Amino acid sequence: MSVLETGVTGLLAAQRQLSVASHNIANANTEGYSRQRAELVTQQPQFQGYGFLGSGVTVTTISRMYDQFATRQVWSSTAALGQSQQFNTLAAQVNDLLGTGDSGLPAALQSFFDSVQGVANDPASRVTRQLMIGEAQTLAAQFRGVDSQLEAVTNNTNAMLGSVVGEVNNLTSSIADINRRIASGSAGKHPPNDLYDQRDELIRQLSERVNVTTAADSNGMVNVFIGSGQAVVIGGDARSLATVPNPTDSSRMEVAYMAGSAPVVISSQLSGGSIGGVLAFRSQILEPARDTINLMAFGVAAAFNAVHAEGMDMNGQPGGDFFRAPATAGPPPTTEVRAHSRNLGDAAVVVTASDVAALTASDYLLARQGGSYTLTRQADGAVLPLPGFPGAPVTVDGMTIALDAGAMADGDAFVISPVANAARNFAVAITDPDRIAAAGPLRSRVALDNAGTGTVGQATVSDPAAWSGEAYRLLAVDADSDGVTDAWSLRDATDTEVATGAYVAGDTIEFGGLSFVIDGEPLPGDEFFVEPNSGGVSDNRNALALAGLQSALVMNGGGASFQSLYGNLVGDVGGKSLQAEVGVAVQTGLLERAVDTRDAVSGVNLDEEAADIMRYQLAYQAAAQLISTANSIFQTLIDVVRR
Repeated sequence: MSVLETGVTGLLAAQRQLSVASHNIANANTEGYSRQRAELVTQQPQFQGYGFLGSGVTVTTISRMYDQFATRQVWSSTAALGQSQQFNTLAAQVNDLLGTGDSGLPAALQSFFDSVQGVANDPASRVTRQLMIGEAQTLAAQFRGVDSQLEAVTNNTNAMLGSVVGEVNNLTSSIADINRRIASGSAGKHPPNDLYDQRDELIRQLSERVNVTTAADSNGMVNVFIGSGQAVVIGGDARSLATVPNPTDSSRMEVAYMAGSAPVVISSQLSGGSIGGVLAFRSQILEPARDTINLMAFGVAAAFNAVHAEGMDMNGQPGGDFFRAPATAGPPPTTEVRAHSRNLGDAAVVVTASDVAALTASDYLLARQGGSYTLTRQADGAVLPLPGFPGAPVTVDGMTIALDAGAMADGDAFVISPVANAARNFAVAITDPDRIAAAGPLRSRVALDNAGTGTVGQATVSDPAAWSGEAYRLLAVDADSDGVTDAWSLRDATDTEVATGAYVAGDTIEFGGLSFVIDGEPLPGDEFFVEPNSGGVSDNRNALALAGLQSALVMNGGGASFQSLYGNLVGDVGGKSLQAEVGVAVQTGLLERAVDTRDAVSGVNLDEEAADIMRYQLAYQAAAQLISTANSIFQTLIDVVRR
């Protein structure tokens, strides 16, 4: 090969190096761009009598400065940061919503019980009674307001899932399109570097939405997977995601994988990115918060109603419901039972709250599988025994579960929400202040002409359902005529004996839903009276019992009061919000380090490119000078020949 031809190869090589460098500089700020380099090799030398003579240089390919491990670390860190950021943003909303300021739910609860104490201090005052009703209405409005705000957050998370799923589908379609272009546009072994960079950037953007894994095939295309291996890109084909209603709760949207004719719900298998953040927030903060608020509303209504029903109002009538029960007009309220949309059986399952203190804020999954019935507490995954079900009702965690009709087929399932919508339906049942049952339901008295020292304790209603509102007279009896009382006779208003028994000082006598104690040494013929507390307008015994509910441990199996239950919720949400903030800071640092590692290999350094351009320029000029020299030699030879 001539000197001229050798110089031309050097000139072309330098020109191509300058082109690649200019391409690097132009894309220095392009997201996802990887620095490129022209790879040079010497051309095949030619043998001469004196040895092998070099024939110049050639550009074999344009390579991409790329580290697969570093790039995947960026994707992984991007997914982790996306989840932390989304979780933190949403958690902050609930944390602010549950604040304990002067206008929050705890303040409303405190004001309400302060008004109850006001009635206890002055039970005959209609002003204090009216204030109590007003504070109760404020408390009800607070419960409904918090529930409404949490429902708005729920609707927002549903909308966010739908929006992000749409973005995922657009990205996977674009990745599949680039895969097809790569497969059809590759020229032999030469890689389409810019298409690779575009695809990697799309995968990075996809990792902002959900955690991804990839696998390359032999023709340069990449398959993309999410969740537990669901393929969203296979070669040149993209497979869509969708949002579908939960099969047991249509208000709860789930992410589904479109496989075959029916979507398959995969929410529980997804993590990372904004989708992972939304799903984690919903399961760890939003749903527990709504359930706890509902449990608190349910507990306040049920506990207050139970005590209020034991009292007497200003009209001499037994107290009814003070708050409207969450599901029915009176206790025990029916809980919400939702059948799975694919159930095959015709079972009608009925669940009632039988013990408010034992209720939890969790949902439960009742299922039949292989002839066995299981009840799983969703909050912690505990499987609870169902002895005798479905042949007989079973009581567990404060609720009684019964098969009312039909039968469950194998594979059927029901979701039980013991306190669903309690906050939404929370309301005051009375508007007349005279109907506040501040007085004790009964009064006990000793006949004025009794000769003995017998006493009767304050009677209580031990079973409101059994008490008919009737008055009773208890007569001390000398059964063996020895002048000492050794028996008692309980008589109704018609002086008919309805019960009798041996007299033992301090014993409790129970009859007709009533309970009272006779003590001391009554003489035969002494009389004791237990009667409805009609006209007891200044009696505050039941009001004191109602006020005592503020600090009573009536929730979580007798381990929490209303205020402490709410305080635990606020503390839990606040703690998780703080963890989310720390998580964002940590994941931001990890992503920055991953990006720095990738950029150390793939990033464009303008100073280096400037130095390379000078080097390529000098090489170009030298090659041009070589061509010029070869031309001069050639011209000299021509001139010699012409002479």
